[in-house]
Amino acid sequence: MSILSLNTRRLAKRFVKQMLAPVCLLALCLFVGSPAVATEVADWQAAYADTIVSVATEFATKEDMFDPQAGVLVTLVDLDFDGVPEMYLGMLAQGQYDYLVDDQLHTFREGRVVLCTIAGSAPGDPPMGQPLQKGSEGSERNHISLVIEPESGLRRFVSRTTSNEGAYDYAAQLTLLQLQGESMEYAELAAFNLPDELESSMEDDEEATRYFNEQAEAFMQRYEVVSDQGCTTFTLRFPDDWGTNGAPAREDVLRQLQEYCEPVVGC
Repeated sequence: MSILSLNTRRLAKRFVKQMLAPVCLLALCLFVGSPAVATEVADWQAAYADTIVSVATEFATKEDMFDPQAGVLVTLVDLDFDGVPEMYLGMLAQGQYDYLVDDQLHTFREGRVVLCTIAGSAPGDPPMGQPLQKGSEGSERNHISLVIEPESGLRRFVSRTTSNEGAYDYAAQLTLLQLQGESMEYAELAAFNLPDELESSMEDDEEATRYFNEQAEAFMQRYEVVSDQGCTTFTLRFPDDWGTNGAPAREDVLRQLQEYCEPVVGC
């Protein structure tokens, strides 16, 4: 190879590097500086966000809502397994514990939000959603499980709720959650009360929790448990999550709705 052709190749390589360097730097700056692609908003998410803001704003005008840290519990659970979750709204007055003062269940059908009945209740009736409300806590004591019935192979949602209504008044319940058309129905699967001998000797709540967990786990062995986190839930608290316009920020509500995931895929 001649010295002339070798020098020509070296000059060509140097020219290419000098030309490409600014182009690559510009491309990198454009990539880093460009805004992230927004997550696509599903129709049900946008519709539910509007409903939450509307319901929460109306609730904020009631006297109950002016108790600091009262709020609205939002629970998403796909009760009819159609790929779009139903939305439970529990209006909470804050005391020593959250006190349910009103509740609603919504589904999304044919592009619109539909208000359902809960356990045969009518609008204005006392709230009937305790298995959904308490099961939404996702704690050791209370949670909603997605299970499969071995005999039928059907998927079901079961709510476990444990309550302590007084110093010595303990109870636990397993409830089947079923959506029949536009009506939410509850079917009690099992209920447990604390034995007198344990109640009289019990030193703290943890003993009762252990007892109820053992009873519930023994009962649940008849099912295949897919997930003990069968729902996605969040709570809007007053006044922290309310803007100066007297309503929760729709963007914040929408962001939390977008965090919903199907429990069947391990969420």
